[in-house]
Amino acid sequence: MTILAPSPTLTVTVEDHPQGSEIHVHAGGQGVWQARMLRRLDVSVTMCCVLSGGIGRTLQHLLEDEGITVVAVEREGRGSAYLHDRRQGQRIVIAEEEGDPIDRHARDDLYGAVLHSSAESKVVLLSGPAGEATVPADIYRRLTIDLRTEQRLVIADLSGERLRAASR
Repeated sequence: MTILAPSPTLTVTVEDHPQGSEIHVHAGGQGVWQARMLRRLDVSVTMCCVLSGGIGRTLQHLLEDEGITVVAVEREGRGSAYLHDRRQGQRIVIAEEEGDPIDRHARDDLYGAVLHSSAESKVVLLSGPAGEATVPADIYRRLTIDLRTEQRLVIADLSGERLRAASR
């Protein structure tokens, strides 16, 4: 299965532990959670995404360690990430970053990566980005049309304008 996950998120969470603070570093975001669920069902998953800067390099290793094949468009800039403190039993946001919007050239490369990767997949799952400004909704409309033309089953786990675009 191919998953479009435009902008995975690096998650860093500090939790309480009997011997002091415990720090967890994971890949997160909608597409990552979907890929993780599919891997637990023993489905082979290829994730197409844009990975930015040091956050992106870290995310690639974390995803590959989970058995997810990563087809990444690499670029400089800020990636999506957050740091939460949960030591007091509630989530305290220390920092959150949606990352830089994906520019036209990286979007074109991502689009091509999805089309290329889907040649080996019968099903393509389109998931949402980390932030509203990350990618325009029209990329979902165009991908849905092109993937259906290639006889791919398209599943859109989206909302709002992105869902409307994929449904046209």
